[in-house]
Amino acid sequence: MVPFVLLTPIGYFWRRWAITRTSLNYLFIWICCLVSYAVVLAGLSDLQI
Repeated sequence: MVPFVLLTPIGYFWRRWAITRTSLNYLFIWICCLVSYAVVLAGLSDLQI
């Protein structure tokens, strides 16, 4: 289920770009937010790998 949740915004922004031919800035912003969230979550986690 996780891949579908992660692919939904990517698919949405890609399809929106294909229809409107506007910039992909929103997709890149979403990806940056996802990466920064993952980094913060990993930093706050007590798990040791």
